[in-house]
Amino acid sequence: MLENLKHLNKNYIVVAVFAALIFLFYGNTLQNGFVFDDIPQIEKNPQVQSLKYLPGSLLTCQWEFANQGCKGRTFYYRPMFTVMSILVWQISPNPLVFHLANLFYFLTIGFLIFYLFWLLLRNRIAAFFGAFLYLVHPLHTEVVNWVSGSLELSFAIVVLLTTIFFVKYRLEGLLKHRILMYAFFSLAIFTKEPAIFLPLVFLALDVWIFKKPIRRLLWFPEVTTYLVFTVPVLIYVFFRSIVVGFGLLGNTVLQFTFLERIHTMITLFAEYVSKLFYPHPLLVFHGLEKSANFNVSFFPSLFITVAFTALAFVLWRRKKNLLLFSMMWFCIFIAAPVVFLESVAETIFSERYAFVPAIGFVMFLGVLARDILQTYPELFQKTSFRLACTFVLVLLSVFSWFTIHERNKDWKDGETIYAKTVQQNPDAHPVRRDLGYFYLKEGEYEKAKVEFEELIHRAPDWKDITMAYKGLGDYYKLQGDEEKTLEYYVRATETSFSPRDYVVYNDVGVIYMDRGEYLKGFSYFCRSLQLLPENTATQQNFESSLALIEAEYIKLGKLYEAVEEQFEKAPTQKIAFLDKKCEEKICQYAFAFRGDQQVEALPPFLIAAQTQAGKEVTILNKGFDPTAGVIVLKVSSEFQDNTMTVLFPSCSGIYYEATNKDS
Repeated sequence: MLENLKHLNKNYIVVAVFAALIFLFYGNTLQNGFVFDDIPQIEKNPQVQSLKYLPGSLLTCQWEFANQGCKGRTFYYRPMFTVMSILVWQISPNPLVFHLANLFYFLTIGFLIFYLFWLLLRNRIAAFFGAFLYLVHPLHTEVVNWVSGSLELSFAIVVLLTTIFFVKYRLEGLLKHRILMYAFFSLAIFTKEPAIFLPLVFLALDVWIFKKPIRRLLWFPEVTTYLVFTVPVLIYVFFRSIVVGFGLLGNTVLQFTFLERIHTMITLFAEYVSKLFYPHPLLVFHGLEKSANFNVSFFPSLFITVAFTALAFVLWRRKKNLLLFSMMWFCIFIAAPVVFLESVAETIFSERYAFVPAIGFVMFLGVLARDILQTYPELFQKTSFRLACTFVLVLLSVFSWFTIHERNKDWKDGETIYAKTVQQNPDAHPVRRDLGYFYLKEGEYEKAKVEFEELIHRAPDWKDITMAYKGLGDYYKLQGDEEKTLEYYVRATETSFSPRDYVVYNDVGVIYMDRGEYLKGFSYFCRSLQLLPENTATQQNFESSLALIEAEYIKLGKLYEAVEEQFEKAPTQKIAFLDKKCEEKICQYAFAFRGDQQVEALPPFLIAAQTQAGKEVTILNKGFDPTAGVIVLKVSSEFQDNTMTVLFPSCSGIYYEATNKDS
């Protein structure tokens, strides 16, 4: 009893020291605001601003509000982030509270690392040393400073708790520890996908630390320990399939050949290892180009990777299992961003991806510290050695404090972190885009214009260049220059056709409607709805365009003329005349897409016809079967002897032309 109280008191001291350390190193983050993904995911997201959304957290994604939906629009399904954001918002929507929550999470992680290390090392000094190094490592500034970094923080917490209760279950064999292990694993898998690798961590613990033969782990009841992990995984997959679909990689941005993949994986792995030892420069957006050129510049990465592998092999041969386990921890959790390259898109290298893997790094150092303490106890009897160790730790701490304290200031607000990032890396295209929009929001229009123009100059083929053109369009709109606004909005629509771009098509449509070019307006609203059918603003604009087309063109017999004026004629003749059937008063004409041509969606009510004499033909009924690609028109039999030219407009702003005499 007294021993337990003594340990409890020591744990309180550890927590107090860690709390003071975190406040000293990260206290100035409390002055910072929302930046990057914080704005669409938290600040402007109504779905995290009320407890009424809490019960439905499993059926939503953090990007649902920003992307106007989940399925087909994102592959991130991390409901625990939404839960944590909702709970913190209830305390206060002030960014200070969110940053304070991040510091609390970080403190929790520090103590859990200390406790896990103590369980494995049974040495409080070594455990404290490892956790201390983790808390003062500058590489973690991105996660701690960024409110959205709470995703990594909460993931680290549940990963550590799951591991702790696995270790306690193996040490004590208590059912409650096994239940808690499964409970925290379930939370982990719903926090972030790499939790699926946790059973590999436990397998390594079983084989190397708890000395369980692999064949024994395959016997009942041992195998059930691992089989139960499949239950929360299957539940996760079920809910994920409902919310975002089955895809794990989403819409890939980068494509790799086999050699490019090998080159990139080795380079990335070496880069993450290097950052653990030398974390400078700290940067939000690191550049890393695809390459299959295994030249001299690749050798340092290859050397680091080979040296890491060789060290692991030596430790395995010498049965240094805790050191080997710490290296395995790093490899298991760094695997996701290194192996699944498509899933990380442009942020192919990011400091936050090393947050959980770095636990393995400080564990390695903690084990080394313990081994030195045990092997050379006489060293620590010498005052000179203790003073030297203290001096080194203080020196490292001062260096880390200065680095972290200054880096925290870079995260003060959007302008500061965006400007700092593009200064460090001019090719950080997403950040330059965000900087431009920040300037627009703050009314610094000329600065915004400079950033958008620079982005177009630097990366005309960038996948999101659409938003740079839209940004320039927004700039000219604020200047009252309608021609320039339209020019850049139209150029934005010409760069891509993704769900996010619905707003650009809608904006172009509004301009054409204001100009009285209702067919052009309709075509852009139509394409906007193809990208985001449920958007109510575009739906209303679409309905308004239909009403005006009916009133201004169809009823006045001017539809054919308007289509010719406002739509472009298609360069290919995709539609051909099939046949004609006439009765007493009605003739029916059938047209179809040619067999070698792809069927397009045509709005039937826009189909217009005219005789060779220039008289508009009133079409009594218009039908389109998109499955068969057949269009059926009914007109008065008075035109049965006339050659008619029929125009078939499409949502894309072009029209196809055919006559009733085609073969």
